[in-house]
Amino acid sequence: MESGALSTAEFKEFAKDYILFCHITSMVEGEKYPKLLQEKGGRGFPYVVAMDAEGDVLAPLSGPRTTEGFATLMQGAADYMELAGKAELTAAEATKLFLIKLGMGKFDLDQAKAEAAKLSDVSEEDQAKIDDALLGMEIGSLAPKARTPEAAAAAGQAYAE
Repeated sequence: MESGALSTAEFKEFAKDYILFCHITSMVEGEKYPKLLQEKGGRGFPYVVAMDAEGDVLAPLSGPRTTEGFATLMQGAADYMELAGKAELTAAEATKLFLIKLGMGKFDLDQAKAEAAKLSDVSEEDQAKIDDALLGMEIGSLAPKARTPEAAAAAGQAYAE
């Protein structure tokens, strides 16, 4: 990334409006924040997110690693903050906030199902997104926690059921 989007004049101009933070998880003994990647929900490198001043993740980068992708990331964070700060939400806003939180991994499967059940007047398009996300979470919950033949067989049985 550093020899790509991050090195362009367009990105340098874009970055003037934000505080950029880079943490390199090194796995070196004595590192100040050795588990920061996992704590913020990262599973691989690079893991790019927008965070608030307290370090809470507001939005993950889901688009391309370009200035446009970073702008979309920051807009997603702004949308989340705006919706999360509202005292009352319309049905459409509640659905949008739920989908944002779902995408951020803010719920476990049971919480997500409970929150989804509270939504009303959900469009067919949004319901399809919710159903896909819940199915993905359910499949993920059945995935083996260890890489053994026995764990794989148990997961396969659970998938078949």
